[in-house]
Amino acid sequence: MPTVQGRTIKRTSRKTANKAFRKAFKKRLHTLWKKKGPVLFLSVLIFGFLIGFLLGGYLQRFGRTAQTPSIATSSILDLPKSQKLSPVPLGLISPPSPKREAPIPESTPSRIKGSQERTLPSPWPEPETTTSAEPIPDSLPSKEYSPPPQNRLSEPVPVLVLPAIPSIREESSSPSIEPQPTSKSIEGRLPIDGFIHVQGGEYLIGNPFGFKYEKPVRSVKVSDFYISPKEVTRKEWRQVMGTLPMEGVMHREARKSLFEASLSTEEDLEVAVDFITWFEAVSFCNTLSRRIGLEPVYRIEGNRVFWNRNASGYRLPTEEEWEYAAREGKQTRGFRFSGAQKPEIVARFNLPPEAGPGVPGTLEPNALGIYDMSGNVAEWCWNVFLPYNSESFGKDLDDPTLPRSVRGGTWMSDAGSVTVSARMGLPPHTRQRGVGIRLVRNR
Repeated sequence: MPTVQGRTIKRTSRKTANKAFRKAFKKRLHTLWKKKGPVLFLSVLIFGFLIGFLLGGYLQRFGRTAQTPSIATSSILDLPKSQKLSPVPLGLISPPSPKREAPIPESTPSRIKGSQERTLPSPWPEPETTTSAEPIPDSLPSKEYSPPPQNRLSEPVPVLVLPAIPSIREESSSPSIEPQPTSKSIEGRLPIDGFIHVQGGEYLIGNPFGFKYEKPVRSVKVSDFYISPKEVTRKEWRQVMGTLPMEGVMHREARKSLFEASLSTEEDLEVAVDFITWFEAVSFCNTLSRRIGLEPVYRIEGNRVFWNRNASGYRLPTEEEWEYAAREGKQTRGFRFSGAQKPEIVARFNLPPEAGPGVPGTLEPNALGIYDMSGNVAEWCWNVFLPYNSESFGKDLDDPTLPRSVRGGTWMSDAGSVTVSARMGLPPHTRQRGVGIRLVRNR
């Protein structure tokens, strides 16, 4: 055997050395486990639980968003991603889409046979071809679908009456309007159409404690104007346009599955109209102005809309006018909601999608006598949706791709989304359930 400095060294094989190393490693591992094993095990367990919790929450949140179907019609489905606006906290909730895809009439411009591709149709309503304001029976759901119960007061309230004046529309013939009984006017309203006079003034628009798009607050001035006490109903819309927004853009089966209500009775037509685009709202204002014999407010050139501020016809309110009226103008009491500090008194809100829009004027009005400026259906405004601190806020921008402001919240919104300062923006060609219209006039 070899010797080193007088000591004998025992020579071992590689196999024996590996065996000894494994034995020493196991002994060392066993000793470490006895001292720190439980702590290490708990640390790994807690770390794994946290990773799983965070990953599960991420998949649950973004997975549902990706799978949520849109209930808008072909015009919004065909939008490029660059024009789709992310929702802001107003509470517009989309109901589930039908389980089966409903057939679309061949007359719909977005239909391409044998292909799933769709083309963006014109945002303007097609010219009317019918000669009667009565709906076609085939386009109505079956009577077995009864409407959801609506909250109504025992006594009716005055409604906006559309006089039976012959149409002077130049584009095409329009359906006739049946004479309507004159509603009783109340103090402060015009004797012709029941609009309420709102005296102008200066106030702070927005809410320093609200959502992102409600601040910063900004001082704005508002001139005198007249506003409708109630939102436009389905019956009034049909009298002017000849058909409802959901008729002609959706098949009957899809409409029944979506709205869960029949449109064949007069009672169903008394609720606020919704599911309309901003372009349709502008067209409604001009059509009604021509029939009443007033000068149309909007000049339309293709997809661009220009506002003639000297015209006497009907129009959409600006955001400044809308919030000023919701805050009760010079009679403001500083309420969070339009007419009360508690939303249950003045707002129809926090209801399931199948409840549908309600009859305007069934709850308490604000100090000016205006109903449903909180809840029921949200309302299109004229303004392009911009931050309050933008230099272009309040200016007339005619770009048809820019989003337009929507105010008031819907019956599906939570309490925070039906305040007088809550706001959001939608592309003007968006057809969203829960978005309706309220009219104003200069004089």
